[in-house]
Amino acid sequence: MIAKFDYNGWGEAFLTIGDQEWNEEQATEIGLRNLGLPAGTDPHSDLALAGKFAGWRNLVATHPVTHIEDPESHEETMTKGDYLNFMDEHIQDLLQ
Repeated sequence: MIAKFDYNGWGEAFLTIGDQEWNEEQATEIGLRNLGLPAGTDPHSDLALAGKFAGWRNLVATHPVTHIEDPESHEETMTKGDYLNFMDEHIQDLLQ
């Protein structure tokens, strides 16, 4: 299964896996909860960004995804493992 990121007209990201879709706010809530951070975290802070990345990561990790699709070219660009490692690095950088 391929995870697909797409953007609406306001630049907000959406993740689609199969017939399920999550927006940035939903991903951030999932990620903050997984990181043990408060839900009321300033949405413009590095912690909220880490939460959003952790949410995207968690959704990809917990679904039978094999690849991530690039939103512009619509080609498979990353394996699941590469994506998870990539997100882990970004999350750790933001939490330092």
